Amino acid sequence: MNTWRRAIVPLVVVAIFAYCTYVSFHVVAYRILFVAGLRAAAIALWCILALALPLIGVYWGVILLRGPGKLPEELLLLPGLESGEFLSFLCDLLGFPLYCSHCQRLKPERSFHLSIVGVCVPRYDHYCVWLGAVVGRDNLVPFLKFVQLVAVYSFMSFCYAAVCIKRAVGDETLLPHILIVLVLTFFMGFMLAGLWITTTMQMAQATTTLDVLTKKNAATYKRSLAVENPSWLRKALVPPPRRFEDGVRYVNVQDGDSRAVVSYHVTETPYSFGVSANMVHAFLHFNNLRDGSPTRVISGSEAFQVWLLYFLPIIDLYYWNRLAKSDANTYESYSDDFGVSFMEQVQQKLEKGDSVKPNYIPDPTLQPKQSLNN
Repeated sequence: MNTWRRAIVPLVVVAIFAYCTYVSFHVVAYRILFVAGLRAAAIALWCILALALPLIGVYWGVILLRGPGKLPEELLLLPGLESGEFLSFLCDLLGFPLYCSHCQRLKPERSFHLSIVGVCVPRYDHYCVWLGAVVGRDNLVPFLKFVQLVAVYSFMSFCYAAVCIKRAVGDETLLPHILIVLVLTFFMGFMLAGLWITTTMQMAQATTTLDVLTKKNAATYKRSLAVENPSWLRKALVPPPRRFEDGVRYVNVQDGDSRAVVSYHVTETPYSFGVSANMVHAFLHFNNLRDGSPTRVISGSEAFQVWLLYFLPIIDLYYWNRLAKSDANTYESYSDDFGVSFMEQVQQKLEKGDSVKPNYIPDPTLQPKQSLNN
């Protein structure tokens, strides 16, 4: 039943696309422009629609078929166990690695268990109700390309309909269609243009929609704590947060010959390596550590490829096929690297003593003393 409910909205979106395409292709291009002798404008619109619509369908299919990615069924090892070098990893307050009670396995950085798919999704971003698809690490770039194409489609349809509205005045068979398409394409273009900008900014900052929501929830929780005994009016206007979210996270790092747990806040963007490195890692490697690490020096050729992949469709599908698929199912390959600046901040906290020992490391002062008879 839930599957059918989730399919209703995408079917409505398909119906809207079909109607707008009919009006743009037949009413605007043929009955208004072509019949009036403006054949060049009509042919241009037909070419735009013939190019945009198949690409929109292709990327919608890629988003659904490729999926957001999922953690493997094999047990993921702790970072550094194979090489003998323990790396940094997210942990709880006691220093233990994060664990998914649903999947019953270790949960790498930024993965999120989603009941819709029944598994933990690496670098989970959001669930798009309009497409009926989960957006994560593997299909984030196709999602951005889909948003770009629909935004361009909406903009062109709106412009053509706006130009032809004068010619449709007085014709009761044409004017209602033009007005409806103007309203639909305006809201579609406005919403998707904002989503285009927002998604691009998040990719440049190495953040996700889930990260943004977590920051907002933490800010809401902080404001709720600042008010003691709020009135009923304040509760109605500013409802309290639905869940506890203080925005504090913990990372387990190397501290000399031992380990230490350092806290940080979600607003510190711990996974950012700078705009250029973040964009290269997102578009050339799809945020996949099996194919490349953002710690490398970014070349001019890679930056140029990012521009091509950002503005031109289809090319990203070729880059996806080049990804390394034979890497072992390790914790590191499904996690995100911590940024250089973030690790420098962690090191400063270690030097200041702003850390605690993990709970699994025994305290020497609490060890039982040896018996004098031994």
